[in-house]
Amino acid sequence: AAVFFLALIISTVATILIFRNASAAVATCYWVGDTNPANWNDVTHWSSAPGGAGSTCDGGIVPGTDETVIFTSDNVNSATIDSSPTFRNLTINAGYTGTITQAAGQVLSVTTSFVQHDGIFNTADQAISIASFTIDGGTFNAGASTVTLSGGFTHTAATGTFNEDTSILRLTGLDTIYDFNTTETFNNVEVARGAGNWATVNSGDTMVIAGTFTLTTGILRMGTFDARGN
Repeated sequence: AAVFFLALIISTVATILIFRNASAAVATCYWVGDTNPANWNDVTHWSSAPGGAGSTCDGGIVPGTDETVIFTSDNVNSATIDSSPTFRNLTINAGYTGTITQAAGQVLSVTTSFVQHDGIFNTADQAISIASFTIDGGTFNAGASTVTLSGGFTHTAATGTFNEDTSILRLTGLDTIYDFNTTETFNNVEVARGAGNWATVNSGDTMVIAGTFTLTTGILRMGTFDARGN
């Protein structure tokens, strides 16, 4: 019995340590680039506080898989994404007036949410993968990139601009709702959802597809899909 209880205690302590280590990995990283523009892949350009000291994001790292990235008015220097990062959330707060640009050959992956209230985001024709996307301010320039969206697209505000340019919007994932301020225009759109999953335009809204529309897998429903190209 003593051996059993000792093993139980060791197992419990190990579980607590694993949980604490996993929890510690989740952090919010604030942009504090020291030049205009400044490179993303530099630990000195990330802080644990808005406008704070560099090299303090989660103990001194560049934002990674479990991090939330925030751009604020405390530092409006532009950012060049000179790596291919994967992280949890990206929020561009009101008051950030800089430009965030993907460098050539760099792929960006945001696994939970991309929220833009201000500033300019340029894909610069590079691929980007986003779970859910919300814009109510600033400008998102899709360029000639492939934008893979596995979650919802929300642009219900009268402010904020999504420039579709010559991009491909690839809609993947499970049942998802696209909610617009009446009408949203995209260039090429491919629906490649899981079999039997819905791609839903909110009732009363219209998704205008100026280029090629491809339905690979999935089901369309509710609002209007206005395919004007091929």
